[in-house]
This record gives sequence, C-alpha cells and structure tokens, in this order.
Amino acid sequence: MPARLEDVIAESDALVAAGKKAEAAALYERWISGNDSPARAVALFNLGVLRSDLGDTDGAARAYDEAIVVNPRFHQ
Repeated sequence: MPARLEDVIAESDALVAAGKKAEAAALYERWISGNDSPARAVALFNLGVLRSDLGDTDGAARAYDEAIVVNPRFHQ
C-alpha cells in the first residue's frame, strides 16, 4: 500500500487505464481507512468519482459528503 497520496493517485490512474476501476476504488478505500491526513479530502473526492463511474451514486455521494466533512472548504 503506497503511503503517499500522490503514489495512490498514480497507482489508481494506472488501474483505471487498465480498465480496473473497482480495484482503483478499493485502493483509495484502503488508503482512506488507514489515514487521517487532511489530504483524505482529495482521496475521498477521487473515490467519489470512481464510485460514480461504477454506477454507485449513493456511495459517490457518501464519499463527497465525507470529503467536505474532512475539509469544509473542499468543494467544486
């Protein structure tokens, strides 16, 4: 498991490029569960995008909501 969010993003991007979005989402989930950094907001947003792409709109909404809880100024 990569320790830095930048490494998680790179690995996730490679998984998505290989058509493995569910594995990319699982990578973010593992990183988020083991990390309390404010950078979790970015990881949660990216997880939300992946969940949405996978058709899990409820899961995406939960990830976006949690991203805003972690960093209330994180919105788009």
